[in-house]
Amino acid sequence: MNRQFPALRGLAIILVVLNHTTTLGTQYPQLWGYPPPPEWLNFIILTLNQLGVFAVPIFLFLSGCFFAYAIQNKNMRQSYKTVGSGLKNILWPYLFWSIIFYIEIFFLHKQTYTFLGYVKNLIVGYPLNFVPLLIVYYLVSPLLVRFCKRYALIVILIIGVYQLFLINLVNPGVLGFTFPGWARFLKFPILSVTLSDWAIFFPLGIIYSIHMKSVIPYLRKFQWILIGLTGVFFALTVLNFAIFIYFPSAKWIAPILFIALIPLIKRESIPIVRQFEKVGKRAYGLYLINLTVMDLTLYAIRGLTPRMLGVPLILLPVIFVIALWAPLLLMNAMERLPNHGVYRYVFG
Repeated sequence: MNRQFPALRGLAIILVVLNHTTTLGTQYPQLWGYPPPPEWLNFIILTLNQLGVFAVPIFLFLSGCFFAYAIQNKNMRQSYKTVGSGLKNILWPYLFWSIIFYIEIFFLHKQTYTFLGYVKNLIVGYPLNFVPLLIVYYLVSPLLVRFCKRYALIVILIIGVYQLFLINLVNPGVLGFTFPGWARFLKFPILSVTLSDWAIFFPLGIIYSIHMKSVIPYLRKFQWILIGLTGVFFALTVLNFAIFIYFPSAKWIAPILFIALIPLIKRESIPIVRQFEKVGKRAYGLYLINLTVMDLTLYAIRGLTPRMLGVPLILLPVIFVIALWAPLLLMNAMERLPNHGVYRYVFG
């Protein structure tokens, strides 16, 4: 597989942590009565926050690439053995850290659900919303890989059109029109929101992995156009979120353009590439833990140094560093335990 992928996984999880930092680190102080940041700083924070639109698409694209690579030349039975092994590494840590999160919000936020409510949260992915979608794609991947080998364009066209349908169904009128009421029966159960955001990226990874020799030369011809358009649509995403313009579709277009650039990125062109790769090895564990750590950190700051909550230039870097490094230290410590099998059940 491409040598740049481990570093890009590290970049993706850093963007996730940055997105959560800029969201919770501005919401909580305002809920607790602190004034919002000044307009110039708020725009910078908003821009950093919107970099998160690239994070999950990178994860899903790389997951599709690796899965297609892992089951190449395997029959259906062997492919599903690979699926089973992958699901073990995803499901048990997901259940463990979801339960930890529910315990944490019970004590800090007094937030409770019925038993069925907790089950629903796990199925839809609250708060780890990309995991159930990844599980569904793992389950259908052996079939998807076989279709993509022969009918790649048809597969991506069908999934792309269905995602557009879901985008307009979940966000009525965002494409300039609304569907009739009966269209809701065509929604994919439970995961319609996550599919409306990210349906296309895992299949794109599969298609790239299978057809990379023919895809890369084609992408190189349009490299600078893709770079320019990615920048333009990301800027439009930020301006839309800041309510300077109305162009909500930009947030779905920008990641697709960026994903097309991933095969063209060279490992040696990535700054501090080894650091990104180290973080990338822990990406799934970081994804599972960072929100809980961030929530606890904000409450600790409120209790110990509340003045920091009114100084976002100090607060946000502190939250970001703790939410990134505390899980890494925990994972490094657990990896040194004599029973190495525990690590996989806890962090994947």
